[in-house]
Amino acid sequence: VGCAQGSDGCDVSFQLDIQLPGGGTTNLGVWNEVYDGKTRVVDLDLAAYTGQTVRFLLRMVANGRPALANGIWFVPSIRNQPVPPTATAPPPYPTP
Repeated sequence: VGCAQGSDGCDVSFQLDIQLPGGGTTNLGVWNEVYDGKTRVVDLDLAAYTGQTVRFLLRMVANGRPALANGIWFVPSIRNQPVPPTATAPPPYPTP
């Protein structure tokens, strides 16, 4: 998330909510951004929602002047990353 290039005066809040089966909504996070030429990577663990049908609600709210609120969600995506295998101890060596 971040402000568009050259958007001096940009001051926005990004909010990510998840709508659960049955309609309840839970906030997953809020990130405040001002124009500084940088972006922020948002990385959340969504394992608690595995197997559920959910909706993600991406919001952006102007904290300052709306005409300057040029915030951008850069390529929002959900990625399934494999769980790394757990380390196991090697079998004991036979004793002579």
